[in-house]
Amino acid sequence: MKIKIWETEQDEGGYMFDIWLNEDAEENESSDDGGFCTGSYEDAIKMACEQAKDLLRIKKHKPLL
Repeated sequence: MKIKIWETEQDEGGYMFDIWLNEDAEENESSDDGGFCTGSYEDAIKMACEQAKDLLRIKKHKPLL
């Protein structure tokens, strides 16, 4: 898994994040999930980690095709 967090350039500030379940994924590939946090950098880390945990839970319970 790979998580990237960066500061936005929006006037109100905040942080964007992307999550890739495949740790070998390139950053130019579409992420599996992502989001926006208007809080602090620490808040963005917490939010991204919680979202990543949810993704793993979904992946674990998703049947193979």
